Amino acid sequence: MSEEEYRGRQNGSVVFGVSAPEGRAWNEAMCYALQYAVDGPVEIQQKINKRWKAVTTITSRRPASIDSAIEAVADAWASMDGHKEAFRACKTDPVRERSEGRYMGYMADAESLMGRVLDRGFKLVSAED
Repeated sequence: MSEEEYRGRQNGSVVFGVSAPEGRAWNEAMCYALQYAVDGPVEIQQKINKRWKAVTTITSRRPASIDSAIEAVADAWASMDGHKEAFRACKTDPVRERSEGRYMGYMADAESLMGRVLDRGFKLVSAED
């Protein structure tokens, strides 16, 4: 499996870097980006042919309904993987989350998945709308 490299930039500075096998690197980059996004937008860049290319920007300033939808998808995904209880426990237990990473991992995957769905022209509509 080939290695991928990502980094996150915030306010003109690199705030994290990740180098890992394909797929895993993206998940780790999303986890870091979600953590840093509470302080402002984070641009995720991927190193392609020795050059950094912007891939996406993560912000924490989005409607609560989107956060709720992402968490619902992450919860469903964790359930399908047989990790629903660990996902929910990691949400409220920072020590367990640091060792297992279930909550942020599934959240990053769900956000990426939903972003790709939205990129294809679909809209997220709350049942309350």
